[in-house]
Amino acid sequence: MARNRTHVGRLALLGLALVVASPLTVPAIQARLFLLRPAALGLSSSPAIPLGASPIASFDFQPHHPIPFWYTFFDGRSSTDSDGNITSYSWEFGDGTNYTSADGWAGHAFGSLGTFTVNLTVQDDTGLTNITGQSVIVTRPPVATFTMSPDPVYIRQTVTFDASASNDSMRSIISYHWAFGDSTFADGMIVTHVYTYPGDAGVDLWINDDGGYSAESFRIITVGYDVGPPVSTATLAGVRGENGWFRSAVTATLRATDEGSGIATFQYRLDGGPWQGYSAPLNFTDGERLLEYFATDRARHVETIHSVPIRVDSVPPDVVRLDPSGTVSSANVTIAWSATDRGSGIARFEVSVDSGPFASFGTTTSLTLDLPGGSHSVRLRAIDTAGNVAERSTTFQVGPERPESLAGPLLFSGVAAASLGSVAFALYRTRNSKRRSPEETRSQEPKNDGT
Repeated sequence: MARNRTHVGRLALLGLALVVASPLTVPAIQARLFLLRPAALGLSSSPAIPLGASPIASFDFQPHHPIPFWYTFFDGRSSTDSDGNITSYSWEFGDGTNYTSADGWAGHAFGSLGTFTVNLTVQDDTGLTNITGQSVIVTRPPVATFTMSPDPVYIRQTVTFDASASNDSMRSIISYHWAFGDSTFADGMIVTHVYTYPGDAGVDLWINDDGGYSAESFRIITVGYDVGPPVSTATLAGVRGENGWFRSAVTATLRATDEGSGIATFQYRLDGGPWQGYSAPLNFTDGERLLEYFATDRARHVETIHSVPIRVDSVPPDVVRLDPSGTVSSANVTIAWSATDRGSGIARFEVSVDSGPFASFGTTTSLTLDLPGGSHSVRLRAIDTAGNVAERSTTFQVGPERPESLAGPLLFSGVAAASLGSVAFALYRTRNSKRRSPEETRSQEPKNDGT
């Protein structure tokens, strides 16, 4: 305790000496006396008075997701100093650029994409400083793009414009604005429009995001003229039969034309199956098929579906039987037949008897006739629905059946009897003529009555 008092006394003497030696103003003397306080000299005679508090650095920036070459504004006015005033704001933008301001504001445009650390150092009026930093992510700008359907476009056609492919990496798109090039406009991500005149039109899309950025997409389109759907036809090549049937393999060739926009798609299907694109002629063999086809032009006009049945039967019917044959004992003769056809089916039968003209009997399979005795012939035609013809013939004898073993002897006996009768008759006449008298002869001569 005595030692501390000794130090205090010495300090007092030193202070008086300084005052006498240097005539200073009162504030200066107070400052020098402050430096001579025991606490300043490392003495612990009394508690120390604390120095001034440092400032606290803080800042914000807008937009929070900047894009290259657009200004980002930094505001450090939220920095504070509890016992003084902030006198300077020093900015380091992380790309080698620095800036110092007195009001806390700064503007900076980053030249590339990436993440940059921005530091703010503030200094107060006592020279104390404080630093803080934030990461700033520089992203790419929004991208505006759109599609339209159909493409190309034709008048009096509803066209859909779709900007849903437009995108923004870190922000949200908040508006879409359209100009269709014919003094009409619309708003929305997906819109429709109908052009009433042909020619070129400039379609312009503007988008805006919540960061205050915008983007544009512009396209010149040609509005074409197309008045109606395409026209398609089918050509069938083959041997035509009857009733819409072919009697040979068929080749179907399809063709489509359009006077306006041109053919976009040409499709066909068989027997109600899946649709497929037409590219080459179609081949058909025996059987029944249903060919359907239609075309669509580039203006999205769709043609009415065409339906063409294709029926092919190249095989004639099969005649199974034709009766009678041989010898028929009765003059009342029944002619009977049968035939099959695996394709179009039997349409009719035609019959000719004894080389006479053919007569049609429909699908009847028998015929009864009264025929005289003797030999007879029958020809049968089986005709299917496609007109294929199968023919068969038969011969038969009408009359009693005679044993072949007696035919020769009976024929010889008859001829011999006839010969003997002729000889006997000749001899009788010769003898009888010799016995006649001259009177009988004269009486048989013709009389002359003088006339």
